[in-house]
Amino acid sequence: MRQILLLLCWVSLVASATAQHKIIVAIGSSTTAGQGATPNPNPTNPNDPPDSCWASILKRYYKGLGLIDTLINLGRSGTTTYDGMPTGTVRPDGTTVTTQFNVTAALQLYHADVVTVNYPTNDVGFGYTPEQTLSNLQTIYNTVVNAGKICFITTTQPRTSFTTDQKQLLKAERNLILDRFGHHALNFYNGIVAADSLNINPVYNYDGTHVNNAGHRVLFGIARDSNVVLTTPLPITLTGFTAVSQQQKVLLSWTGMDQTGEPVFVVQRSADGTSFSDQVQIPATGSQTAHDYTWTDQTPLSGKSYYRIKISEPGLADDYSPIVAISNIPTSWSIGRLYQATGSSWNIELLAEKDTRLQVRIIDIQGRQLMQQSITVISSSQLIPLNLSGLSSGQYFVQLVSDRGESTVRAIQKQ
Repeated sequence: MRQILLLLCWVSLVASATAQHKIIVAIGSSTTAGQGATPNPNPTNPNDPPDSCWASILKRYYKGLGLIDTLINLGRSGTTTYDGMPTGTVRPDGTTVTTQFNVTAALQLYHADVVTVNYPTNDVGFGYTPEQTLSNLQTIYNTVVNAGKICFITTTQPRTSFTTDQKQLLKAERNLILDRFGHHALNFYNGIVAADSLNINPVYNYDGTHVNNAGHRVLFGIARDSNVVLTTPLPITLTGFTAVSQQQKVLLSWTGMDQTGEPVFVVQRSADGTSFSDQVQIPATGSQTAHDYTWTDQTPLSGKSYYRIKISEPGLADDYSPIVAISNIPTSWSIGRLYQATGSSWNIELLAEKDTRLQVRIIDIQGRQLMQQSITVISSSQLIPLNLSGLSSGQYFVQLVSDRGESTVRAIQKQ
């Protein structure tokens, strides 16, 4: 019995030693910042997260076990996945992401070993598509992984204050995130949703958007049970994934480096960017040196094809590259200019194929749809007038959605 106890103690010490001196950085929106959790321990600095915030509880838990040096909370209310993107990324409103509360800050300013990413509802509120959100999360994830660090992506969360369509979209995006990030996804949805609806469980509801102290404790438990500080980095770093059309074929290229173990690259293809099927398996070669890989899709799908690389190794959770898309047909439309004509009148200069049908929507910064009109393009260059006289001064978003599902968002500032 004494030998068994000594062995268990030795295993515990080894596990602690391998996890000590780690820094967790949490990036995200108001849930990460602690909204809904009370009270704030520092009334002179309201930006300090409350002690009962899920990230604060996680910090105390891991520090109490001696597994981390600290957890740095970069959560900020009102932010989206675009705000977490690498420095220099251009948001849909034309502004550029700076090194402040994003993934670049987490890695370069705070030297994170583990990054948690929590943007649960604002993307849907701003009208961003699931494709945009998943692409942003994948870019953030890959930025962390390519730096040799560990990343966890939280799912969406229920939001009682949304419309039914928006609530359904949050639930659908939960599934997409779980499928995409697997072991590196934290399911922040199931534990706080009401069993008979798409709303926040009343036991955890704070204001229809955020959870209360009890809800934050549920989110903490999910992060704790996922052992975020004991996870190991990926067996190989994948960079430079591209797709190029070549005479009715598609050439895929990528680079793998810093290999450990025996990973396999699985090329996957999709017609919609959501449901993927395996196309070919390519064993990784080399070890610490970079190695280039290519594969040619001899029979790409008609229209648009989506590709990604799954990194698979026995005994480890699968991980994925960013999604790249390539089309055999040109995009049917684009915005030339969006400008103020006179007073409250704005014009959208649309460049499109004839007979393209579009929905034009005006959305406020809370994600509420205020106006909508349907148009049919009758010329290759067409002006769409917008009358915003019924709206107060402030920032709004113009969203255009075609009947093919193509979507774009532009920001305007009404004086």
